[in-house]
Amino acid sequence: MVRRGLAVASARTITHPSDQLPSGTYKDVIVSLPGQLLKRDVVLGELVKARGNVEATSPIDAFLVAVSGADIPCLLDLAHRLRDANVSVEFSLKVQPVGKQLKLAAARGATQAIIIGPDEREKNEAVIRDLNSGAERRVALNRLMTNGQQELHGG
Repeated sequence: MVRRGLAVASARTITHPSDQLPSGTYKDVIVSLPGQLLKRDVVLGELVKARGNVEATSPIDAFLVAVSGADIPCLLDLAHRLRDANVSVEFSLKVQPVGKQLKLAAARGATQAIIIGPDEREKNEAVIRDLNSGAERRVALNRLMTNGQQELHGG
């Protein structure tokens, strides 16, 4: 069910009977939300595309990649903190092999991927991979969470 982030769009609950989406979702808010919010919310972006209301896609700052299902809580925390810092991020909505996630990142127009796996979590860091050159560098998670834009552009 798509209910995440509704409070951002409106302080009141939005209900609308629909055969496509359950009540309390973004169905009625999609066309009225500012583009700035849409580019930072994967769920809203997917719903807008499904309705055919997409004129142009906004570039994303980074695509987040989880190596395993166990890495998803860390990835979601990072996504939340980066979005709070006005860094636009996307990630796969299901657990997939890293290669598929990187292909999805390229298809979405990302130039960088932030990879989090068991080794990275253990060391409290992430790998930032340049999707054009393949170059990688390690960054402390706390620095990435507090200085997202700066760390994505070389620290």
